[in-house]
Amino acid sequence: MLRSAPEAVARDGDGDSRLVFVERNAMEVDIDNAPAGFSQGDEVAITSVLTSNGKRVGHFDGHAVFTFVGTQRIRALLDATASLPKGEIEVQGVATFRVETAEFDFAVVGGTGRYEDVGGEAHIVEDGDTVRYVFDLEELD
Repeated sequence: MLRSAPEAVARDGDGDSRLVFVERNAMEVDIDNAPAGFSQGDEVAITSVLTSNGKRVGHFDGHAVFTFVGTQRIRALLDATASLPKGEIEVQGVATFRVETAEFDFAVVGGTGRYEDVGGEAHIVEDGDTVRYVFDLEELD
């Protein structure tokens, strides 16, 4: 079972783990590529501190490119990394934004260190002013 930090909890009794973090100090830089104004091809660079039980345990860094900008729906391709004390977890996928959407699912595509043999899913859940990062990890060996 994965046990890299105290926030890891076993799931399903099959050797998988769930890591849950709360975001703090989020910073975002928007890049307005041509044409001017919010449009396909614009980008955003994201960084935040990851906390567990109120303590800093790592950080999350991401880059998104908006691939579709419509009046009711927006899609962005995200590539991001959660850097933790014993390694990094890499996630990728497409986020679809709608007015009512506050949860996004991405693939865990690998990692380094303790996480070099993992796959699974990453979920970003927005609940008011709180953003949670949930990593459902599966050992691939």
